[in-house]
Parts: sequence; structure tokens; C-alpha cells
Amino acid sequence: MKKNKRRLNINKSLLKEVLSVQTKSKKDDNMIAFLKQYIEKNLLLEYEEDTYGNIYVTKGEADIYPCIVSHTDTVHPLIEDKDFKIKEIRDILYAFDIEEVEQVGIGGDDKVGIYLALELLNNIDNIKAVFYRDEEIGHIGSAYSIKHKKDYYEDIGFIIEGDRKSAHDFITKSSGIKICSDDFINAVLPIAEKYGYKETTGLSTDVYIST
Repeated sequence: MKKNKRRLNINKSLLKEVLSVQTKSKKDDNMIAFLKQYIEKNLLLEYEEDTYGNIYVTKGEADIYPCIVSHTDTVHPLIEDKDFKIKEIRDILYAFDIEEVEQVGIGGDDKVGIYLALELLNNIDNIKAVFYRDEEIGHIGSAYSIKHKKDYYEDIGFIIEGDRKSAHDFITKSSGIKICSDDFINAVLPIAEKYGYKETTGLSTDVYIST
């Protein structure tokens, strides 16, 4: 008998909006501009920006915050914005170059992570979020952040990043390094399992740099 899995409600309109913003390493100005506008106009929150361009958001007041992070670059080539369109086919989203009439990269890594961060900012009263630049070319933004903005992380209890191809992986090791304690795993795993996640090992992520 299959175990029942709880399903999350997806704000497909916001997801499509995020996926429609083209971005790649060293060329993510469009995504940075989108985030600034969305944070101010839709979330009605203030943001901080460090000298590398990483974006920081704090919502609410708490002694200890959860923190969601994501990165603003992808690995896909950029095409003319007028030709880049998101299409939905049988409940799956694809990106197309309508001029060349061909499928192109949608940039789910890590635009889906950006979507998750915005949704959590929408729905959780007390939370922090960071949007790092240039993860795909060596975790540059997160490395800069942890070096120059250490004070921002002092009241954070844990950091989570939605940056994984699989829909069911709960990463507790990155690059062979354990990135969370046994106490954290034991506390979170029952919740993760409700949504069909299992504990496993990943290759590399901004969370690894941030720890």
C-alpha cells in the first residue's frame, strides 16, 4: 500500500513569473531587478544589498530565524527576451524560443529556489532570505556573503536551500561534509517524510559555503 504524501499548493502564476526572467552567471541584472521590485511592491518588505549585489531580506522579529537561500544565476544561454516564453503542457512548464521554434533551458536551477524563497517570505511571519549571485561559477556570492556579512547570520538557527533536481531529496551532506547536526536531522526528518522526502547526500550548494 502506497504511503500518502501531502501536496503543497503551488502559486503557479508566481512560478511562471520567476521562470520568465532570464539569467546566467555574471548576467543576472534582470533577476536582481525583479527581486528588488517584488520584495518592495508585493511583499512590502525592505531589503539589504551588499557590495557584491547579494540581496538580504528579514521579515518579522525573532530571537532565532529560519533562513531560506537561493542563487540568481543559471547555466543557460540567454536569448532575446521577446522570444523567451514559458509554456505549460500537461501540467509541466517548459521554456521555448518562439523565434527558432525550439525548446530551451528554463533555468529551474535555481529559479525554482527563488520561487520557494519568495513563497516562504509570503507565508511565514518571521524568516530571513538571501539571494546569492554567481553560484554556478564557484559559489562566489555566498563566499563573499559569509566573509563580509557574518553579522547577518548570527541570529539564524538553520539555512535551507531549494537547489536540487530531485523532488524528494533532503540533503544532509555536501561535498562529503556533514552540513547539519543529528539533532536537526531527527527534528526535521519526520516533517520531511510527510512530503515524501528522504535523507541523502549532495554534491555542492551555497548552504555548504554558508556553514
